Amino acid sequence: MPRPKTKSDEDVLLATATVLRSRGPHAFTLADVAGAVGLSPATLVQRFGTKRGLLLAFARRAAEDATTSLLPDGAPRGYAELRMLLVAEADAMGERHFVANDLAMLLEDVRDPELRPHARAHAERTQLAIEAHLRAALRAGELVGIAPKALARVLQATWNGAVIGWALRARDGARAGPYVGKLLDQLVAPFRPSAEARPVPTPARRTADTPRGRSTSSSRSAAAKGRARGRRAGP
Repeated sequence: MPRPKTKSDEDVLLATATVLRSRGPHAFTLADVAGAVGLSPATLVQRFGTKRGLLLAFARRAAEDATTSLLPDGAPRGYAELRMLLVAEADAMGERHFVANDLAMLLEDVRDPELRPHARAHAERTQLAIEAHLRAALRAGELVGIAPKALARVLQATWNGAVIGWALRARDGARAGPYVGKLLDQLVAPFRPSAEARPVPTPARRTADTPRGRSTSSSRSAAAKGRARGRRAGP
C-alpha cells in the first residue's frame, strides 16, 4: 500500500516558485526545492523525474493559476481594485535581484518550446483578467471611452515594463508598488471622467469680433468634443 504524501504536489510547486525567485532557473536544484518543502530529493525524483520535469509542472500550474492574484474571488470590480492588485503584485517582487531571476525564467519560457505554451497561456489569461476589470470600470463609469481589450493589452505591457524600469532605476530600498502605480495612473488618466469633461485649450481661428489671443466659447466646446471622440484605445 503506497504511503500517503506528507507534502502535496501543490506544496512542492509553491516551494519551487520561492526557490526560482531566489536562485533563478539555472542555479536551482532539486535539493533546493526539497529542502524548502521538507522532502528528500529522491521523493521529488519519484514525482517529477528531473529538474526539467519539475520546471514543466511548475509552468503548467502557473498558467492554470494565472488569474488567481487578479481575480481572487472571481469577480472583477473595476480599475481601483485592479490597480490595488497590480501594485500589490509589484511590491511582492521584493528586491531587484528577484526581478532578474524572474526575467531569467522568462528567457527560458521564450527559448524553450515546451515551456513557451504555458507562458503564453499565462499571459493571455492575465490579460483577460485585466480586461474583465476594465469592463467593470467602463460599466460603472469609473473609466470612459475605452476599448477594454486593447487597453488591457497596453496596461499589461505597461505593468511588465514598469517593474523592469523600477529594477533598473529605483534607489536601493524603494518599493516597486508606488513606481508601478504612478505609471498605471498616467496611462489611464485620459480615460477618467474628470478628464473627459475638462475643456482642452486649442488655438482658435480669429474672426473680426474675436480679440487676439482669445478663443470663442463655441470653439472651446468643439475642441473638447473632438478630444473626447479621439480618446479611444487602438484596435
